[in-house]
Amino acid sequence: PKFDAVQNFGSSGLARVRVGNRYGAIDPTGQWVIPAVFSTSSNATAAIQSLAKGRLPGLELWAERDPATGLFGYLDHYGRWAIAPQYRNCGTFGQQGIAVIQIEDGHWGAIDRQGAMVVQPRFNNASDVRNAVQRLGRY
Repeated sequence: PKFDAVQNFGSSGLARVRVGNRYGAIDPTGQWVIPAVFSTSSNATAAIQSLAKGRLPGLELWAERDPATGLFGYLDHYGRWAIAPQYRNCGTFGQQGIAVIQIEDGHWGAIDRQGAMVVQPRFNNASDVRNAVQRLGRY
């Protein structure tokens, strides 16, 4: 036994597993498909579902705190950093592909799924950024 918790193999052919306080997925041979990098079981399950649906990496991204730096970034469904950890805080991507982020100095802005800044981090709170993005018609 090398996992702290396991789930049955689903129709995707993968099983969600937990090692310590991190979640990932293995194939029936016990090989990692998604390393145990997700901090919530729901994000790991969503990544498994994204793989099963054949979605391209980067279409769906999940906010995660990097245990090494304490900063947030975004993981793809293979558990790889699609957007490197560099934010003090961050939200989920909306349907238009925009996420609200907070940089180290405490200001808030917004990025797209490629990590490009679409609203410069000049706001004092996340709700003002969401309002600005809505005015642009992108949130």
